[in-house]
Amino acid sequence: MFEAPTIATIAFWVISAVTLIAAAIVVTVSDVFKAAVALAMSFLGVAGLYFLLNAEFIGAVQILVYVGAISILLAFAVMFMRDVAKGSRPVARPALYSAGAAALFLFAVVALVAYNTEWTPITSVGNAGAASGLVGAYVETDAAGARELQAADPADEAATSGVLIDSSGPIGTLLVRDFVLPFEILGFLMVAALIGALAVMRTAVASEDAQEDPAG
Repeated sequence: MFEAPTIATIAFWVISAVTLIAAAIVVTVSDVFKAAVALAMSFLGVAGLYFLLNAEFIGAVQILVYVGAISILLAFAVMFMRDVAKGSRPVARPALYSAGAAALFLFAVVALVAYNTEWTPITSVGNAGAASGLVGAYVETDAAGARELQAADPADEAATSGVLIDSSGPIGTLLVRDFVLPFEILGFLMVAALIGALAVMRTAVASEDAQEDPAG
């Protein structure tokens, strides 16, 4: 039988491999439909990584927004294309080399930062309040004008669960109470962008039809 940390490690590497392979397919395949499917798979892989990090709320938002909304938008875009299998026009070699160099530079920077960073595991956190804020239950106190976290009993109604236990409740409360107006405005902006993108694509298709059939 595998232990929980071993299963989590195996799941991390499997999900990471699937995410990277799907992302590579997106930028290498010429068929737009296959690229859209691979992009949705990459989004699902990222959501899986969020779930492994105990960020359930962000993982759910990743699925709802990117897989359920962005992928649908791409599906609409593919529907307006005629030669889906041919894909877009080939990119000029100078631009391709510049994009590759920029990607390699960004990867080198991220790898260098990750290598030089002193990562602290949760088991090494010495402050009881900080540890409770991560993997336990805590209450906020005001000591000497500074807000501090103190460990609390999870059964206490005034206690708040740590961010790595369940962050869905506190974040959801903030979205529907303190930040409800920006949240609704963001929804309207996304809908407006979707309608605008479809209108632009429809106009482009109509212009191409008019050029191909001047008599009509």
